[in-house]
Amino acid sequence: MAARPPMSTLILWVNYLSFLPLRVLPMIAVLLVWSTTTAAAHAAAVVVLDEQVMRLDQAELWLGLTATPPSDDVDREPVHLPDIWPMTRYDQSDNGWYRFEVSRAQRPTATWGMYIPRLTMNAAVYFNGELLGDGGSFAEPLGRNWARPLYFAIPNSLWRDGVNRIDIRLRSYPGTGLLGAVLIGPQVMLLPRYEKVYFFQVQLSAGLFLGTLGASVFAFGLWRKRRDDSQYLWFAVAAFAWSLLSSNNFVTHIPMSSYAWEWLMFSSIAWWTAALGLFVHRMLGMHYPRIDAGLILYALLAMLLYAIAGKHLALVAAVWMLGSMLIGVYMVWRLLSVRRAPLRTPEGAVRGALDGPYQIGLLAVGIAAVLVVGIHDWLVQNGFIGADRELGHHLIHYSAALLILFIAWHLNQRFIAALNESEQLNAELEARVAANRRELEDNYRQLHALDHERAVAGERERIYRDLHDDVGAKLLSLVYRADGAANADLARSALQDLRDVVSHTQHEQLELEAALADWRSECDQRLGAAHIQLDWRQVDELPVRVLTQQQVMNLGRILREAITNAIHHAKPQRVVVNIDYVLSQLVIEVRDDGVGRDHGEWRPGRGLRNMELRAGELGGTICWHEVEPQGCSVQCRIPLP
Repeated sequence: MAARPPMSTLILWVNYLSFLPLRVLPMIAVLLVWSTTTAAAHAAAVVVLDEQVMRLDQAELWLGLTATPPSDDVDREPVHLPDIWPMTRYDQSDNGWYRFEVSRAQRPTATWGMYIPRLTMNAAVYFNGELLGDGGSFAEPLGRNWARPLYFAIPNSLWRDGVNRIDIRLRSYPGTGLLGAVLIGPQVMLLPRYEKVYFFQVQLSAGLFLGTLGASVFAFGLWRKRRDDSQYLWFAVAAFAWSLLSSNNFVTHIPMSSYAWEWLMFSSIAWWTAALGLFVHRMLGMHYPRIDAGLILYALLAMLLYAIAGKHLALVAAVWMLGSMLIGVYMVWRLLSVRRAPLRTPEGAVRGALDGPYQIGLLAVGIAAVLVVGIHDWLVQNGFIGADRELGHHLIHYSAALLILFIAWHLNQRFIAALNESEQLNAELEARVAANRRELEDNYRQLHALDHERAVAGERERIYRDLHDDVGAKLLSLVYRADGAANADLARSALQDLRDVVSHTQHEQLELEAALADWRSECDQRLGAAHIQLDWRQVDELPVRVLTQQQVMNLGRILREAITNAIHHAKPQRVVVNIDYVLSQLVIEVRDDGVGRDHGEWRPGRGLRNMELRAGELGGTICWHEVEPQGCSVQCRIPLP
């Protein structure tokens, strides 16, 4: 059986790749490209450095279908390895036997091995008629080793002194067979070379397969959340198609017929390029319905042609892949045209929306690199160059995977930026909604309070109206029926209080001049009815002020109470009302020439206490004193800045 490197290397590689942060993928990509291209350049010029390692590149070939080495008498033709069947015997056979002869004077003391760096598609190795191992099944579905090197240890017991015979059975599909030079030598020298090639061409491909498949699932998940943004969908299709294709590097036992598997692999190449072209269109925000339809039609036609190609599948695929190369050229041209477009053009606006030309330029360079590598691999696959290369004969599996991971990283960065922006906008929106909600709640409370005030004012107005119509009429009757001037004035004062309440509750504010005019008219009426002279003294330059309802009500009541006291107690001939404005204070003084009384006889009653309380509510003061030669004076001061 073929020797296989321990799976621990693959497991470590897969674990490393799966937990790798996306931000370091570009750096790892550069390292991988450097390592693979360096290995390829080194392998392109492989020479046998140790004379014990023999390179077998001359053989005799017999084409025929047998399960064991043919007899010695069959006709064989000499061939030089690498032997490329598509170029030499495209339609002759899909099974052949190669015979080599190795001469040694004596048997080797250490274990030797046989290393086949390159073959297509499966091989079985016999040493001196004994089977050393094979690369899998020779019946359908055929074991696949097109990118897998084979290594077999040669037991010392099988060696003969002199000539040793090696028979290698090669089985492939029509038109696809290939056998490279065979290396034979000490196991300590060949096995490390085999493990190196096995890692790069099989294990590394398996790790990259997991990366590209994960990128496909990631992009598909983004598309499920953002159905309108189809760039995620087409990138998911491209990454998935490439994942299918890359599985061809490490899958030996396929779950279907060989032809169906080849059809799937070649179709994956068509869908990979078509979906990548559609992704580029969507990423650039450009809509080309005819080109988009052409890309999809290209992939569908590829599936149809490959399905009916039959034994010419490899030839049809080789020709049809030229279309994928043209699609790659178109993508590079489209990206570079957008990158160079001035900002004032629609393409320039797209470039600005995609964070400037940097990302677009990197994507163009990446696709161009994959295109160049793809052309190289196409030439290798069809036998034009590098047919005998030990390592790196197919490089697109590395470059395309790195391109996919780079695009996935870029989409992840854009998605995170868009998510952060949406979360910030959502937070701002929530703050605005909360502020608007608070404002609406405040407005609702204000409207509720206003409605309450209106209801209260309406009810108060109804009560005032009833008081005016009922109580006011009765007070007016008392004025006319009073049996004395004092009783008439008392009734008149009560009537004026009622009118004052009713009239001033409808007004929040009143100008000072208007209030003084109302007070003067009232004083003149009351004092005239009591046959007392009014001397109203008002300074000419009073400030223009607007009194609140509280100020109007309290000042009017203070003045009314002072006039009432003068009429009822002082029995004056004249009352002087002096209005002044001193040091930002409104000064109202009521002075009479009545009988007066001694200061020790003053006893504050309800009227005086009410006057003090009203003055205090306005932040002012009130005082009484005797005047010479007779009479009393009441002075009220309230701040009126």
